[in-house]
Amino acid sequence: MITEFIRIRVDKGASDSFLETFGSASEPYYAQDGCLSHRMYKVDDDDTLIIGVVEWQDKAAFEAALASRTGQTFLAAAGPLMAGQPDMAFCHEV
Repeated sequence: MITEFIRIRVDKGASDSFLETFGSASEPYYAQDGCLSHRMYKVDDDDTLIIGVVEWQDKAAFEAALASRTGQTFLAAAGPLMAGQPDMAFCHEV
């Protein structure tokens, strides 16, 4: 298993709107094979920062999900909602 940590910046005051739109757009993406769980968090003292935690079966599952038609549709919907490129890290539990 591999865990994806993603930091997403949104415009000031847009976190609730982002989470609502992102949530519905992400459902088919996270329903793909290899996605074990996903969670999104609003940062209490920074309303422009969203943290995502996604557990994948392995890195290949993430890459396949992202490259799929569902993944491309998800990126097209999510991209305009972000204020810049997200920061991502893939980690293994130690």
